[in-house]
Amino acid sequence: MGLGFLGLLFVQLISFGAFSAPCPSGSNFQETYTFLDREEADLPIPIKLKYAEEVSSGCEGSAKRFKKIFTLLNNSGVSIDQSLKKASDFSHLSDEQTRNFIETFQKIFLKKYFDFDFKTAYSISLELSQNIKEGANVLREDFLKLVNFCLDEKGMTLPLKTCADISLRTVKLNVNSKNSIFDDWKECYTFLRKDSRLGLDQQEALKTLEQILKGGTGSCSNFKKTFDFATKEKGPRLDPAAALKIAQAVAQETKAPESHE
Repeated sequence: MGLGFLGLLFVQLISFGAFSAPCPSGSNFQETYTFLDREEADLPIPIKLKYAEEVSSGCEGSAKRFKKIFTLLNNSGVSIDQSLKKASDFSHLSDEQTRNFIETFQKIFLKKYFDFDFKTAYSISLELSQNIKEGANVLREDFLKLVNFCLDEKGMTLPLKTCADISLRTVKLNVNSKNSIFDDWKECYTFLRKDSRLGLDQQEALKTLEQILKGGTGSCSNFKKTFDFATKEKGPRLDPAAALKIAQAVAQETKAPESHE
């Protein structure tokens, strides 16, 4: 039985946001101005008004996001001007993106975790939050696990900055996915390094791994399955170099068809 005219009209109204809640711009404006007036009393009134107006259009929760980011950055030594600008930017992002920035920044900037320098911690935290539409918490946790593995795992004691670069490049291969890529990364890194048919050095293993994981979660399993078959007597019987090449290509096809560009 079809939806009928009224049913279709209802669906169209929903899709165009006809029933969405109104933006609480007035509350956002007042909350932001009051906060700045209390925390930064010396700021000129036009500046307070400017940012209160900007934040007001961020709709649900925008004033709270603004306050959280401003407080974090200002307390970390960022200039008031930059703290205001970045806090205003985040007021228009989601709660998840804001939470992800805060948690990432705190964990990689504080000494009890990784003790990155401020510039690096800030840059990485932005990378892992601002342009991420979903799965931000997965991205953050993968990044932290990768850095830990890179620093602590026997045979992979690389410098902190190098580990950060490797980890950031890796998680970017899995942007906006709800599935972790860390297990794939660890499994294939170990395979590339220790399998007797390959035994790649660290640099080659990392370079190859980056190509394999373009397929996202599950790509390591497809890589290993293809490589094993391609080198078997009952298979194509390819040499390891040729098998590696074709297994990489197959692994990159792991993503669901709708994920392909």
